Amino acid sequence: MGDGIKTIARGTLPLALFGQKGYGARLGWISFVQMGVNASAPFIFAWLTQSFGGWWSFFVMTLCLTVAIGTYTLIPDPRRLPNDTPENRSLPEGQ
Repeated sequence: MGDGIKTIARGTLPLALFGQKGYGARLGWISFVQMGVNASAPFIFAWLTQSFGGWWSFFVMTLCLTVAIGTYTLIPDPRRLPNDTPENRSLPEGQ
């Protein structure tokens, strides 16, 4: 998803779902975890590199990437129907 669309959705979706009351506080709680992970990642990676060496930190980074890609492949495609197989597809009648 593009950064512009993501920024707009991140700002407007909580407003549409939860309303105006406590909007700023709600945005703060929603972004708390993401900002904490983003802020701590460089320090954790530097600690891994200093403590265990470059190859182990590279291994951990590769493992995180592999888990992320694997998780991405498990997300179901909402455009597909549950019984949508090539055998079940046919042209509409009259064509």
